[in-house]
Amino acid sequence: MVVLPVVATIVISLWASCNSLATCLKYVNDTRNTIIVGEINRKLLDKKTRRMILLNDWIPVWGFMEMLALVFSMILIVLPFAADLKTAWNQLGVLWIVCFAVGVVHIIFFIGGIWTGIQDIYEMRDALRNCKEPSTLEEKIDQRVEKAIAEKALGEFFKKALLELMKSKPD
Repeated sequence: MVVLPVVATIVISLWASCNSLATCLKYVNDTRNTIIVGEINRKLLDKKTRRMILLNDWIPVWGFMEMLALVFSMILIVLPFAADLKTAWNQLGVLWIVCFAVGVVHIIFFIGGIWTGIQDIYEMRDALRNCKEPSTLEEKIDQRVEKAIAEKALGEFFKKALLELMKSKPD
């Protein structure tokens, strides 16, 4: 009977597609944040390095992730048709619906990934255009100090706002 190999293939495909796409998505998002912020492990990156990360890391992995989503959607949508549905339709009816639904979700992931990827490219491009290159070690230290002061000021602002909110809250 054809049901067990098809079920096994579907389960393996679902696990592989979801795991692969989740891993790629995390890497793409972390790399995007590195390019925009300009830091890795609290070390400042120069403009050339950030641009190199964009061209050599982010774009290829993003493209691979999009192709992977498209390929997995095709596999999941075509897989039930490859099985002998005449003899096992009762057993495969639910699997066909699941495969089609997950395949459509992968297509939506693909379309959304194209849209958000293009937006990310514009954001990273703007971040690279507007970044100020520190030319000396003193400027790098000054940038780090300014960032720490801004973070502390922002923390103090939220702390004061929260205290005021708690004071104004009626009992």
